[in-house]
Amino acid sequence: MLGRRKNQDYRSREYLTAGEVSRLLKAAQSYGRYPVRNYALVLLAFRYGLRVSEICEMRWDAISLLDKEIFITCKIEWCQDPKIIFSPLSPESPKS
Repeated sequence: MLGRRKNQDYRSREYLTAGEVSRLLKAAQSYGRYPVRNYALVLLAFRYGLRVSEICEMRWDAISLLDKEIFITCKIEWCQDPKIIFSPLSPESPKS
């Protein structure tokens, strides 16, 4: 039967190591016109597993600093709830 092979056949792991994440964040902070923005977006994407399309669709009105919440619109067909709430602005969030 033809079909897609398992991910293990393509790569040895499904995640970035701590060192790779550190280098990626350092690169985001070092290049481009808006290094703080780049760092924040890469960190947000990494911590919460956001897709590029979800990051690109982010708007200021989806961020509530008062409630410490960010609303992300889910862009995939099988997503049951089109709005996903993350609370990355709390002190309990994991540190990088």
